[in-house]
Amino acid sequence: MPLLEVENLAVRFRNRTGVVPAVNGVSFTVDAGETVGLVGESGSGKSVTSLALMGLVPGRRTEVTAARLALDGVELLSLSESELRRRRGRDVAIVFQNPTSSLNPVVRISKQITEALQAHEKLTRAAARSRAAELLADVGIPDPDRVLDSYPHRLSGGMCQRVMIAIALALKPKLLIADEPTTALDVTIQAQVLEVMRTVTRESGTALILITHDLGVVAATAQHVNVMYAGRIVESGPVVDIFARPRHPYTVGLLRSIARPDRDAAGTLAAIPGQPPDPTALPPGCPFTPRCAWRLDRCSAEEPQLTPDEERPDQRYACHNPVTPAEAEAGKPLRAAAGAGA
Repeated sequence: MPLLEVENLAVRFRNRTGVVPAVNGVSFTVDAGETVGLVGESGSGKSVTSLALMGLVPGRRTEVTAARLALDGVELLSLSESELRRRRGRDVAIVFQNPTSSLNPVVRISKQITEALQAHEKLTRAAARSRAAELLADVGIPDPDRVLDSYPHRLSGGMCQRVMIAIALALKPKLLIADEPTTALDVTIQAQVLEVMRTVTRESGTALILITHDLGVVAATAQHVNVMYAGRIVESGPVVDIFARPRHPYTVGLLRSIARPDRDAAGTLAAIPGQPPDPTALPPGCPFTPRCAWRLDRCSAEEPQLTPDEERPDQRYACHNPVTPAEAEAGKPLRAAAGAGA
């Protein structure tokens, strides 16, 4: 049985003009010890999905539904707020975006790590501080005692991110969610933070959901990837298969936006035309249709469902006119039928 089971998850926000569907029918699983990437442009529903898994979607005007949303066999949507609070940190933890704003600026690092340890494990202050120092050392922070006595503004962005990872791993959760953990970090620090996450999750057996817009990060870290667009998963499968043979036009666009010296000799990157759709006014049919060079007439009327690939059943895609390997390499349609009705 998978550690995490998500089936037909939907998150809707109500405002004065109606209902905004932020997440629409998302389904995926995560096995124990597995790293799963969740990728897509800003506004695709990645972070809202993670907040729904944590029971942290804010507001009274919000509706979260799912056919199944279970962690280690426990149905999360049936839990009370107090039961969810007991499970946060111990069973599932999250590393939020932008660590410099996620940490409390007026509280020392020691307090921000030890409060969870003392609340859940009833440790003494001295024992909790000793454990906090061990956690900082585990994530590669030199001189942990000095950092424990520091305020967040005294630390670099990379150090703050390591502190956030240490806080999330303090209670040895079964599942860790990392929401854009390398945003605003330079390339060297990004590599160091990713290596820390790979090491600590591998050694602890913690499963990881890595939320990012960067497929390069996913390639270096994850075993499985889910590509999201307009609140839906449009392609899903093992990382090696998705990178070798993407079938959805949106996935092709994301992959071609990654710099490759062998292909981008002129120094230019391919861009996906247009903008993501307004979630308050999603187009009928496939939401990617207005931006898609492979669109057919039926794409504007009929929403495609995730379908297993004939040659690689573990890879699924939601497309009426899936991309061929030759087209993925060329970055454009090579068949006359593609683009019909454009």
